[in-house]
Amino acid sequence: MEHKKIVYIIKWIKNEKPFYQMGEFVPTGFNKYIPAPPEVFFHLNIIFQAIKSKFSFQPLSLLTMGFDETEIALINKFVNSNSFIIGCKHLAKPIGRKPDGSPYRVFMVDSDFGNLKAIKKIIINEHFEIMGIAKTPEDALRFFQKNYKYIDIVIMEILLPSNDVGYEVIKQMKQLSHNLKIIIVTKSNSELDVRKAIDFKINGYIIKPVEKDKLINNIKKILK
Repeated sequence: MEHKKIVYIIKWIKNEKPFYQMGEFVPTGFNKYIPAPPEVFFHLNIIFQAIKSKFSFQPLSLLTMGFDETEIALINKFVNSNSFIIGCKHLAKPIGRKPDGSPYRVFMVDSDFGNLKAIKKIIINEHFEIMGIAKTPEDALRFFQKNYKYIDIVIMEILLPSNDVGYEVIKQMKQLSHNLKIIIVTKSNSELDVRKAIDFKINGYIIKPVEKDKLINNIKKILK
């Protein structure tokens, strides 16, 4: 009979389920995971209780995804205090949380619903909070004027409906929030447009369609 070990995956999914976890049986000598049906828990302590009740009689490895440093410390404490857990690996540290654990808040401005949807999915998975969404310059300014104190990053399409209009919106935003971080998304990579973005001290410049790695790398740079 082939020996098996258990790898227990604990994953945080922002805005979908508080905590998502699943146990997986992994045949010794193979890397392929065989998923078990998922279960949902609302607190780490409940997950810890479930792990002890199900697996304390056999060696267990843990794999975590998407937790911040505070939560990882709690998981490590649990691992160190239970000898049946033979290993723990932490993956995919989110970039959307501040050092105090609260999320960076993002305001998105784009006339393209498909692009908004794609960006929203990327940043939610990194634990950012969507503060608001606007599709027109008028709506963008109206919302920003009311909520600028709570917005950390703006991800904005610059053609609204022209560069001049877009940069006027940015100018007014910066007058209200001097430390605001702005990432432009645009179809244009002309030298003139890039130079204008530099003149306005834009923090990031991404050519559509927005790719996950490019967006995440831009955000990482401006949060350093």
